[in-house]
Amino acid sequence: MIHDQSGAGRSLLLYDLLMVAVVALAPSVAPLPARAAASPVHAAAAGTGGGTWTTYHHDNAHTGYDPLAPAAVPGAIAATPGWTQPTLDGEIYAEPLIFNGAVYVATLNNTVYALSQSDGSVLWSNHLGTPQATGWICGNVAPMGILGTPVIDTAAIRIYAVAEIAGPTPGSTPVYHLYGIDLATHVQVLDTPIAPTGFDWKIQQERGALALANGYVYVPFGGRAGDCFDGSTPYYGWVVGVPTDGVSSSNVFQTPSGAESVWAPGGVVIDDTSHNVFFATGNAIPCAGSSLSDAVVRVSPTLTSPAFFEPNDWQSNWCSPDSDLGSASPLLISPNLMFTAGKHGGGFLLDPTNLGGVNGQLYPAKTPYVQANVCFGNTSAATFGSFAYLAPFIYLQCEGHGLVALHVNTSTPSFSPCNAACASPDWSAGSGITFGPPIVAGGAVWVASSSGLYAYNATTGAQIFHSASFGVNRFVTPAEAGGQVFVPSHTVVYSFTIAPPAAYTAVNPVRLLDTRSSGGAVGAGQSRSLTVAGLTPGAPAGATAVAVNVTVTSTTAASFLTAYPTGQARPLASNLNWTAGKTVANLVVVQVGNGGAVTFYNQFGSAHLVVDLEGYFAPPSGTAGQEVALTPTRITDTRSGSGQPNAGSKLGAGGSIAVQVTGAGGVPANGVSSAILNITVTNTTAPSFLTVWPSGSARPNASNLNWVAGQTVPNRVIAQIGAGGKVSVYNQFGAADVIVDVSGYFTDPTAIGKLFTPQVAHRIADTRGHATLGPGGTYTLQVGGVSPVPGTATAVVINVTVTNTTAPSFLTVYPSAATRPLASDLNWTARLTIPNLVVATLGTTGAIRFYNSAGSTDVVVDLLGYFN
Repeated sequence: MIHDQSGAGRSLLLYDLLMVAVVALAPSVAPLPARAAASPVHAAAAGTGGGTWTTYHHDNAHTGYDPLAPAAVPGAIAATPGWTQPTLDGEIYAEPLIFNGAVYVATLNNTVYALSQSDGSVLWSNHLGTPQATGWICGNVAPMGILGTPVIDTAAIRIYAVAEIAGPTPGSTPVYHLYGIDLATHVQVLDTPIAPTGFDWKIQQERGALALANGYVYVPFGGRAGDCFDGSTPYYGWVVGVPTDGVSSSNVFQTPSGAESVWAPGGVVIDDTSHNVFFATGNAIPCAGSSLSDAVVRVSPTLTSPAFFEPNDWQSNWCSPDSDLGSASPLLISPNLMFTAGKHGGGFLLDPTNLGGVNGQLYPAKTPYVQANVCFGNTSAATFGSFAYLAPFIYLQCEGHGLVALHVNTSTPSFSPCNAACASPDWSAGSGITFGPPIVAGGAVWVASSSGLYAYNATTGAQIFHSASFGVNRFVTPAEAGGQVFVPSHTVVYSFTIAPPAAYTAVNPVRLLDTRSSGGAVGAGQSRSLTVAGLTPGAPAGATAVAVNVTVTSTTAASFLTAYPTGQARPLASNLNWTAGKTVANLVVVQVGNGGAVTFYNQFGSAHLVVDLEGYFAPPSGTAGQEVALTPTRITDTRSGSGQPNAGSKLGAGGSIAVQVTGAGGVPANGVSSAILNITVTNTTAPSFLTVWPSGSARPNASNLNWVAGQTVPNRVIAQIGAGGKVSVYNQFGAADVIVDVSGYFTDPTAIGKLFTPQVAHRIADTRGHATLGPGGTYTLQVGGVSPVPGTATAVVINVTVTNTTAPSFLTVYPSAATRPLASDLNWTARLTIPNLVVATLGTTGAIRFYNSAGSTDVVVDLLGYFN
């Protein structure tokens, strides 16, 4: 163990910096980021994006499934937070739409926004008119602007939205309008009022999603929340087919009985083969003698020739207790098979070419009729909105019961009901949560709730992602395009990136940035972005994260540095900490952001940055670059009498040693491409630097550790293995002992391990004020199984910072179920704040333990990613 250090500052000694003066340790500690919310993103210039999602739930069948989403390693897909755009002018209920690199969002203030898909900046907006704010007889949404999801015409390059516009004078009648906005010029090119005979705005509401087909935009209407009449005048279900040519007359379908709303957020479904239009209705008022209550209705493209399906028990179990079949829109599995379900909790498979009238379903059996439950047997307010489908499962939300996947046999046809146990082959997840409608992309089912975005493995139901908490409006559903998931949260939109796990490729260290010769120092509160992927030198364009050794020098004030993906909000985390005059280095693993870039933020004073690329993570093409976690083990210690390899081989000026890595410390003799090392120098006699590189190759122009005389300094190094399974270590000036601990390795193509999922750095532990570690004290942190780290993860990449230190000491990080090893991760003297990157093995419990040798210290932990 190293515990007799006399310093922990890291002075930069690069090839063009020969000597530095010894700097006295400052009495104050370097600051950590305040424990507060991260600052908002500053939107960059508009960028491009990929993929499309141009109608509610992706397609006219409302499958909610994007087959072009990036493929994921089965069972291992995850997501990482992206941008959050600035606050818009109203609440958002509609699903976002994505086309040609823009995300289109509509608000209750009747504004359509186009946001950059890459960074969330506002490209343009069009305010369609003042929304009606009062005057309806019942309802729970105000103002009544754009509530239903718009639709994009990819041929005409238009977006269509329905907005309720207030009358020109107080007390005058507001009118719904269908607007068409040209996406190239951003101006209105269509404005068609919607006011069919008998339509009463005070009791009618446009909630359902629009649909585009056959030269029409189909607009559904239902009642307002509360099911109120205007005196004795009932509301109805309406579907209006508004022609896109702006010349022809609209077609109108009105339900034959009072109420029978077409109110489900999913709106209207279109069969692209027959061009027929489908929608579900709510209960009639009164039930007796009604027609088309709690029905799935099929009409022609011109909204004529209605056919229908109604449950056998539509009056007693659906209509009378107000348990609308129309609480969710149907889902078209194929031109010959449709699924529907509603508030009473029964599901049906239908033949859309022959709906069959009352009791006309294909499944469940007509005689004897027994309800096929979809939500644990719940028969009151069971499910809402819409569904999603990816064979063999139909996915639906169940109020207060989370997410359910119904196993469907399309040949029989039938599905496995979800009764009280909801047993296999069905699955369920998120018990106790009320989600909005689900979508499917990249091998995961995505749902939003009042506590953020969740993702579940589409096959098994295992939770694989949960974002930070944020609220959503009722029935909000995500959208996805180009591997990005978008979720409206009241007046903002959050972006998340589907991140297939990645393998690691080590490179001979190469310098990417030195601000002393390019760009100048980074000032107080300033950021510097650096392209790290897609350029030479650098990582390839497909890299999802990079490992860079970052050094700050010429520091003028105590400060900290945060590295994060360009285009995303700066997180509450830090990677380097220093006091004035210090030079500090640390290995940083950071997710790649917009344009293949990462951003470095400096809080106080000014500092020069030097960045060396050590390796990168990218989606795998084979098994090379997968991680195998080990309990930390010492494999070299040059101090005389250490009993370790290279004992007595202290490095002199210009000296180097070779460290045997393969076959040592649990690293196998074969199947290894690089190793995860913690390298510490001690007994240093002069300012100097240390370089680590693959044995047998030329020493690169880079540094891994920097120090002044008398200091003991550690740093994490992910080192490519060279000839004979060794790495070489070089010291430039003076003399220094070198200690090497190994905590894992990455495979070559002949072996297998675990893949990496990067995360935007975020804080997962901070002992300040409640759990300070005393001498010989430990702190246990549960990481595995705590979102976003799955319970199956084998290791995590964390940035560990010690602060409020009272004595020279060291910190060891190790699996909580293991015996504390002979190894160290951080070393310091009193009153210093220092960080170090740690690749921490989780072990059987998923927890890690932090051990402090002497004095007391606080520990701050930021999560950067995990291996699974």
